[in-house]
Amino acid sequence: MGPRVTGTQAEKDAFKMIADRLNEYGYKVERQEFDLPEKKESVFTLGDSLIASAVANNSVATDANGVTAPLYFAEFGEESDFKPEAVGKIALIARGGGVTFQDKVNRAQNAGAVGVIIYDNAEKETPLSYSATSTIPALGITKAQGEALKENSTDNVNIKVNVLGKETSENIIATKYPANGSKNSEIVYISAHVDSVPGAPGANDNAAGTAAALELARVLKDQPLDKELRIAFVGAEEIGLVGARVYAQSLSAGDVSRSIANFNMDMVATAWEPATAIYTNTVDGKPNLVTESANKVAKIIGTPSELVLFKRGSSDHVAFHEVDIAAANFIRREPGTHNLEPYYHNETDVMEHVSKDRLKEMIDLVGGAVYSVVRQQK
Repeated sequence: MGPRVTGTQAEKDAFKMIADRLNEYGYKVERQEFDLPEKKESVFTLGDSLIASAVANNSVATDANGVTAPLYFAEFGEESDFKPEAVGKIALIARGGGVTFQDKVNRAQNAGAVGVIIYDNAEKETPLSYSATSTIPALGITKAQGEALKENSTDNVNIKVNVLGKETSENIIATKYPANGSKNSEIVYISAHVDSVPGAPGANDNAAGTAAALELARVLKDQPLDKELRIAFVGAEEIGLVGARVYAQSLSAGDVSRSIANFNMDMVATAWEPATAIYTNTVDGKPNLVTESANKVAKIIGTPSELVLFKRGSSDHVAFHEVDIAAANFIRREPGTHNLEPYYHNETDVMEHVSKDRLKEMIDLVGGAVYSVVRQQK
């Protein structure tokens, strides 16, 4: 389906396909629709020229006139890069340098800048999209645009952030009750996000995880279980884990008390050769029922890849952890460096860079681990 950006028709089409498939499998299927944060657009002009830009997620909006000021080049946005001359200017900052987007924005604000523009460090045709909460307008642009602008950083520019209105996204939850029909058994979750970032086809991130979850739904539909299984396909992950948090926080106290494990799959099948390890990320870096069951199953079935327990958030397992449900994210990375694939969040995240063998390996591993927890006890 190509890019499935949060709130777009493509994301809605993907959810419809998923719901139709789950209904075919005989699951109890629930749709949970939710409002998204206000959608905004950025307008960036230099003289009479309009420069393509992307508004940062959680950027403050401006009035109709926007902000007009000279640019101030602040290198990578280190604290030492902001001099007194930054006051009243729009900070132009390069991506990278070991400084997070949020820190770049925070330092620009603290230095008295009236706006911030971050330009990419990779050659892409689409403007840089990033997340950062700000009290000044914050935009992203391409590397080529940024490097051209830093040569004229004393010129006045105008930036605006306009509010366009609100959109919705959704979660689809498929439920299979235990063989004895109990509605009070322990609950095990499989989860995967459906959306992708602007400009990225989203093959590995996260069509691969979505496909794996759908395949597990197919395989487990006829299996007798002694625990309740819920498979959650969530939206709006890429703008801050919104869908997963909506779902996790909607669980009743009784449901939370019965919930014992969340197996989250995100970017599970990259063909990038250095990503030889399966990382089982937990928010606190500690083992839990999810990681321990995966390790046991890996030994039983002879999973080819090394499993690495790692302390990491940044995916939907965080939402389950926040309500005290044991959770882990399954993802492929390069061991040692912990690097993600070079196709991450860009136009090269296409099917060509998805490995069928690695997808099958992850389905076998997670499927076996889930089944070991929810299987019928004899």
